[in-house]
Amino acid sequence: MIYHPWLQKLAGPPDVEEKLALAGNPYGFSPEAFDTLRFGLIGLAAASALLGVFSSNMLAFIPVVFIKLPDWWLSFLISERRKAMKREFIMVASRLATALSAGLELRAALEWASGGITEKRSALREELRRAVEEARYNAPLEEVLKNFAARTGLLDAQRLATTVIQAQRYGASVAGKLSEAVKDARERRKAEIVGQAKSAEQKLYLAVFVMALPTIICTLAPMLISLAQQNPFH
Repeated sequence: MIYHPWLQKLAGPPDVEEKLALAGNPYGFSPEAFDTLRFGLIGLAAASALLGVFSSNMLAFIPVVFIKLPDWWLSFLISERRKAMKREFIMVASRLATALSAGLELRAALEWASGGITEKRSALREELRRAVEEARYNAPLEEVLKNFAARTGLLDAQRLATTVIQAQRYGASVAGKLSEAVKDARERRKAEIVGQAKSAEQKLYLAVFVMALPTIICTLAPMLISLAQQNPFH
């Protein structure tokens, strides 16, 4: 793969372990098991392609499409997990701001904020608990928050981490800065929802027009045919 980069593109990204972690380690897949599945599909596609060449059967080339299926599946899981974390972010950030306002130390506030979510499996809570575990092993809080933001892949998480780090670095009130960050996140989320509503409204108008178009055609067509037969402009 070093000498032939196209093989790496065909096989998929080399950082499978990181991708699986971002996807939440679905079904307990290990990097080795995922690589085995990926290269097994590549071997199946290659064998099918050879069979198609010798048998002149185009259906034998269908398994070639499945070469990138594991990577597409993993990308889909990462995207869905980030959407779930985005929905949970304001709740978790609000709990963190409340804990800091109550006087809890940042590590204790992170631990308290990682609870309280009702879902049986919460992606954001899992990542926050991982950050809490890193903090328990005396990892620098800046590094803990940066890792948390990088794992979630959320812009709001990056802003939160930057806000807390700068507040600690310059001696400002972490609780106050975090409350402002949560308020900004709420405003951005509200604007995003309003934008989605307007887009949905426009799509609804288009859908109504498309559904009404056959009725309009069926109503106007007989009138036009009748006028053409009468030839009123003769």
